[in-house]
Amino acid sequence: MKELNISLIKPSDPRTDPRLIKELGSIIKGGHSANVICMCEKHEPETSNRVNIHNLKLKGRQNFASLFYWPIWWVYEFHSLLRVQTDIFHVLNYNSILPAIIVGKMRKIPVIYEIMDTTYDELKLPGAFRNAIIFFDKMFMKYSDAIILVDECQIKQFRGIPNDDVNVIYDSAHDFRGSKTTNAKTEATFVMLYVGVLYKIRQLNLDKLYSVIKDIDGVKLIIAGYGDLVDDIKQWEETSDGKIEYIGRIDYSEALKLSLDADCLVVLRSSNLNTNKYICGSKLWESMMCGRPILVNRGTSTANKVLKEDCGLVVDAHDLSELKEKIILMRDNPDLCRHLGQNGRGAYEERYSWDIMEKRLLDMYWRLALPVH
Repeated sequence: MKELNISLIKPSDPRTDPRLIKELGSIIKGGHSANVICMCEKHEPETSNRVNIHNLKLKGRQNFASLFYWPIWWVYEFHSLLRVQTDIFHVLNYNSILPAIIVGKMRKIPVIYEIMDTTYDELKLPGAFRNAIIFFDKMFMKYSDAIILVDECQIKQFRGIPNDDVNVIYDSAHDFRGSKTTNAKTEATFVMLYVGVLYKIRQLNLDKLYSVIKDIDGVKLIIAGYGDLVDDIKQWEETSDGKIEYIGRIDYSEALKLSLDADCLVVLRSSNLNTNKYICGSKLWESMMCGRPILVNRGTSTANKVLKEDCGLVVDAHDLSELKEKIILMRDNPDLCRHLGQNGRGAYEERYSWDIMEKRLLDMYWRLALPVH
């Protein structure tokens, strides 16, 4: 079959963005080549014989949430898409979709719109302004050739997707577990792990977890990540008598190694944010892949899947008594943790592995590209 070229478009670093890493790897594994149109502040990614990097080197890209940066990115993206030789534009998230749709129509190149999250739901926007954003977002969905969702609950979030080609590709993890199949402990402490962004706007409820864990013997919480919560977490660490450990920002492979060594993963994001309520993050899939139970907050898409697969415990993070009770239950019941972890691992292998997601992705590329050829 003909080799395809896929253009992946996202204003982030393809060396550190887990979703980009996985999708780019699947493209190469499938025998195709790729353009990556991205934004890296320094140390530009290297171009190889299968991957061409088109990088906008822009200082301060960590502040990309500011609307000031968007027009600069759009102009760069627009000119890049006019030049690249490609079969498909694959856009990751709403902040890059408009130039791709315009150039896609001009050049008759199919456009895939991957909706990873709705960051605008994290901002305190006036209702009319938010409704206007959703209106335009759904218009972008309509004029795209295919949609990728990372959670089927997003269909409910948008009250329907105005596109006939909707594909759910979970943000699952590569099978990193290898031959490690048991929770072989090297210490008596029950280790819980949170790895991810640490922004207050995400309503992570880590403060609730801290307030409970500091009074429980034999439990330790390891936190890794970056954001404006770090200063608070460092203060917790100083006053926790060794029960909280902050290890800074780590890369994706190190996060998976830590997940394998932990007894339990934890994601207590509030359901008050639509992003948390309707989108199951990658941590559930990582816990499943590693065969580890996960503790999650009630009222979220993640909680629905945990209950469905019986692979963890669901709690009301604001009910500190219940939260303490569930942590102690796992600490004192290794057989329960093993059972929940095995259920998750079985579900991962049967329904959620990245190999399964990869096949969906590559099949979609062929389906969209073949009519053009």
